Amino acid sequence: MPAPAWTPEGAIAWMDAHDVSAQVLSVPEPSLTLVARRERAALARACNEQLAEVVRSHPGRFGGWGVLPVHDPVAAVRELARVRDLGLDGVVLPTSVDGVYLGDPRLDPVVRAIDRAAMPVLVHATPPPAHDRPESPALPEVLLEFPFEIVRAVALMLYASTLTRHRRFRPILADGGGAVPVLGARISLFGLEAGLSAFFQRRVSLPAPLDLARVLTWLRFDTAGRVEARSGPRDACAGSRGADPARHRLADDSGRLGGWDAPAGVGGQPRR
Repeated sequence: MPAPAWTPEGAIAWMDAHDVSAQVLSVPEPSLTLVARRERAALARACNEQLAEVVRSHPGRFGGWGVLPVHDPVAAVRELARVRDLGLDGVVLPTSVDGVYLGDPRLDPVVRAIDRAAMPVLVHATPPPAHDRPESPALPEVLLEFPFEIVRAVALMLYASTLTRHRRFRPILADGGGAVPVLGARISLFGLEAGLSAFFQRRVSLPAPLDLARVLTWLRFDTAGRVEARSGPRDACAGSRGADPARHRLADDSGRLGGWDAPAGVGGQPRR
């Protein structure tokens, strides 16, 4: 998908025209796999410094999600400290990097550092590993693969107890949570019956089924990808495509639909 041309001035004009007060900016590919592994830490530093400069130069109009070289947990933890020093609002994580998904123990040092810092975190889908991509038909990854990459990462974090072991690690899921609103019940209940419990209990102490369903309610979704009111979570973040997403926590939340807390504004006119 081609990236739209973007400038701070153009984004501010777009916000003013659409009654949006501020945007939270992030890189479009948080896995940084567009460059070689040895170059990713330097690219993350450069992106974060440029992002911080945009935020400083336009007070009150922009926030920023820092990016981390997640493939190297040691470098990622180091960059996380720089993100805090730069005054950015949080970090954006990919669903996976080089075939290693959130929930994998190899990424625990990154999650643990974010948890200790109590930093907001956005989880954005990244293309699946090459061996997992269907050969035919060659549909765009953003069409189908991205929603299911999000649900795969959430399922792995759930069964690896990532969210229960790191209570301040509360991801906001991009693109309306992908397929999580639809598959949440299946993940929390059917997975145990499919033998995943025995598989994961060799590694962690797995919560009970009802606890898994409760943990899913800790997640927050943005609405850059469409979220229907019947499947939205309590904490949703309004977003838009095109002139870069503007994500804001909806101020008015009420009602429970299908086991999910749904904000009253979803499907109508949310407060910005």
